[in-house]
Amino acid sequence: MDQYLHEHEAASVEHLTPDQQKELTRSLSDGLVESLDCDQVTHEKIEQNLDSAVASLAVREAYVYRDWQSAIGDLMLREARAGQRQFEAVGFRLFEFICRQGQEEEKVWLRRLNAVIDDLDPSGDQEKDARITQLREVYAAVAKIISAIDQSKVMKSCISDAIRAVAREVVSGR
Repeated sequence: MDQYLHEHEAASVEHLTPDQQKELTRSLSDGLVESLDCDQVTHEKIEQNLDSAVASLAVREAYVYRDWQSAIGDLMLREARAGQRQFEAVGFRLFEFICRQGQEEEKVWLRRLNAVIDDLDPSGDQEKDARITQLREVYAAVAKIISAIDQSKVMKSCISDAIRAVAREVVSGR
């Protein structure tokens, strides 16, 4: 599907013409039939279910893949100049400078990541945009991490009462 969209310079299945949508749906159907070794889907069946197929194919999904996570880490880490550490984290000021004015090879993956998240609307329809659920799951995971750090008592917690209260609220599902 991604290749088809790229070839037709479309960002989504919804941006294709009706004929292109049928062609893509037929192609995907043929691929599934071949992979699953099952009966061919008729043109009539595809025509009858085209709107539903297009709606399903238009669901926006995007994951922060491990390679992007690694890329963020690569951008945030520099070799340490001295001491026992091999690497140290760059400050947010330098990170932001790299994001805005850094070398082209530093910014290439940032453009890819931005293409995935720039138009994310957390209040949108979760059935049409799977990224909303992913974002909420990350939010809940961060709340759990904050709560675990706060409760660990390994060191004196520097988590504010306000953050602690929000994290408890998120973890409890309220």
